[in-house]
Amino acid sequence: MKLSKRNVIIGLLVLLGLAVLALTANFVVDLDRYIQAGAKSGGWPNEPLNVPLGSVQVGADAVQFYVDFASDTAVLGFSTKDQAGRPRYFPMRGLPSRDMPAVTLDVFLSDTNEMWVLSSWPGEKVLAYYQAGSDRCLTHFGDNAFVQTPTPENSFGGGGERDWPVMNPARVKKVATIVYPGSG
Repeated sequence: MKLSKRNVIIGLLVLLGLAVLALTANFVVDLDRYIQAGAKSGGWPNEPLNVPLGSVQVGADAVQFYVDFASDTAVLGFSTKDQAGRPRYFPMRGLPSRDMPAVTLDVFLSDTNEMWVLSSWPGEKVLAYYQAGSDRCLTHFGDNAFVQTPTPENSFGGGGERDWPVMNPARVKKVATIVYPGSG
């Protein structure tokens, strides 16, 4: 059987096509594993990811809630901007892993521009108290000044009971319910 030049070229093209297909299949499997790992951890592995959750208006302050994932941490917090437009971050809860449990946040405002953030987590009913325009916020970490990044170096711990400002039901109203489905 004599092979023509045409048959040899067709055979080589088929082999080349099969090789490209095999390499592409490997790449797709690896990419799919990478995407699944990112989805499971809340973002791409070892890459920072800030997930905006929702926002409310507190006086002149637009307050944006977020979950921020660093390489091995997750922080639930909110941010505002100062008069120059620079962000001010107020972490409310930090975990030493990328697994932030599901939570529902109920946001209440008073007629004097005070904000209370209540959570659905057992034992952590109140997460934050904030007065519009302030550079401070009361959280489980204590009475804190804002930080310049969504995930500060020391964002874990806290917890326990605090002397929260009294939320008078007659002077507040619920302005938002924000749901985070969890990343774990």
